[in-house]
Amino acid sequence: MPRPAPTAALLLLLACPSYPQVVDCIVAEVDGQVITLTDVRILLAFSIRPEAGGDESPSPARQTLEGVIDQKVIVGMVRENIAVTGEEVAALLADLKKEFEVEEWQHKLEAFGLKEQDLHPYLEEKLRYEKIIRLRFIQDVDVNLREIEEYYSEVYVRAETAQGRVPRPMTQVLDDIEAQVKKKKTEQQVASWVRSLRGRADIKVKTDCLELIK
Repeated sequence: MPRPAPTAALLLLLACPSYPQVVDCIVAEVDGQVITLTDVRILLAFSIRPEAGGDESPSPARQTLEGVIDQKVIVGMVRENIAVTGEEVAALLADLKKEFEVEEWQHKLEAFGLKEQDLHPYLEEKLRYEKIIRLRFIQDVDVNLREIEEYYSEVYVRAETAQGRVPRPMTQVLDDIEAQVKKKKTEQQVASWVRSLRGRADIKVKTDCLELIK
């Protein structure tokens, strides 16, 4: 059945042999949009992992919640009509299902009383957020030789040495190193932009509700 719309802090009771009995509640509000404990539990259970723009938290539930907040802030503030097709949703759903055994996937759906189409809103929002990020940061960031040399010596060489391997000369891994530096700088730009928009959003987080996830 479709996910019920929350109307109060306490909404429904989930009972299943694989999931402890918990009372659903509101974990956050983003400019009036509600995120429930059930939303976070579903995203965790089905590995629909939003990318969090802030610092990483040691709690998977908190990481997931921060990612959902980022998505809602960006999608809500970017006014352009960013279309997501049914084919894109179906492709993402198919990729997602590959991470699970057939019986496990079905069991998770049954545990939450869901059908596959009930996951579509979560997938659509994730896709729309990722499209917005790609459109805004479509241009390659500039990378200079000093940054490449620093990454080579401080990241690549150390990682290879720690694995007991002899690091290859920088000329042989230059393209890979440059790509990694660009990726890191882009992620930093995205995180900075998300933080800026979050500062303008009305965000309320209820940690006592989130702590119900063990």
